[in-house]
Amino acid sequence: MRLLSIRHVHLLGSFSLCLLLSGLLTDMACAQETISVRDFGAVGDGQNDDAQAIQTAIQMALEKQVDVLFPAGVYLVRSTLTVPPGVGLRGRGNNSYWNAPLAGSTIRRDGKLAEATMICQGQNRITGLCFDGGDSQQTAIQFVDVEEHGRGRYCTISMCTFWRHSIGLDGNYKSHETWIENCRFHQMGIGILNFPDSRVHNCTFSNCRTASISLATGDTNITFCTIEFGGGIVLTDDHDNQISDIRFDRTWGPSILATKSKNLLIGSCSFQRSGADVKNNPLRNSHIALLECDGVTIVPGRTKADRSDDLPDVTPLHSITLRHSRNVEITGSAWLSGCTGQPVLEE
Repeated sequence: MRLLSIRHVHLLGSFSLCLLLSGLLTDMACAQETISVRDFGAVGDGQNDDAQAIQTAIQMALEKQVDVLFPAGVYLVRSTLTVPPGVGLRGRGNNSYWNAPLAGSTIRRDGKLAEATMICQGQNRITGLCFDGGDSQQTAIQFVDVEEHGRGRYCTISMCTFWRHSIGLDGNYKSHETWIENCRFHQMGIGILNFPDSRVHNCTFSNCRTASISLATGDTNITFCTIEFGGGIVLTDDHDNQISDIRFDRTWGPSILATKSKNLLIGSCSFQRSGADVKNNPLRNSHIALLECDGVTIVPGRTKADRSDDLPDVTPLHSITLRHSRNVEITGSAWLSGCTGQPVLEE
């Protein structure tokens, strides 16, 4: 066995010391940039009401211009939390939405809370939190504009989980230029609602009953998401929105339903076993349904008919349904392969 020389031991010791000091400096910097809700009386046991302690921490963070840290735990709230402009919230990683969640930071609303769990006033950064609605018919986070054309915008929501709410994120038509990324939405009514001039990137939607994303706003890009076992993307009276690189799997009704949309771009998407789960819905057999739209461009994508024994074959009868729409351009036909019946149905 080869023995290390004193010189090698000295070098290894110096390297380990550098790593230790680097970690300590990182922790010190993080501590200087945040204040913990635990320091203001929050318990995080899922039993005691932590709303007042969290709100006090948020107000202190506003004064000190730092972020609020949520150590791992379940923070029960019985009143709405208000996050002033510029305040950020940090949790411990992306929690799980299953019955046995991973260790992380969860804000759980009490069933008697009649308003949104949280109201954000703009320029907020929220990362690593799980919002558990407890089957509530309310909203997880609602965004407001405290000043007209002012600070009710520029929010960033990342690595968060939204579970068991009526609405996950409600842009309220006011939260312009918001970035939503790497988030999960599960067992919702609507995952994301009405964010203008915003970006939705690399998110997962599962079992959103009404719609995964619903927009009556414009200039929003939706990219690289997975939507499965629920409602798809619903657009109404919107303009200049873009959808691309979405994997749709067993959506209820059309994967994309656009009504009176203008200047809509649908990029390459993957449609798998979508559209045939809703009975008595005349549009259920369409990947894409365009109703009274003007100016829609669709580029090639992919479809798949799953022939495995354990899954039913529910490949849509019609790839696209057009109803009183004009200026619709389909730039290729490769994506229509795998569909039965007529690829385009005009009514």
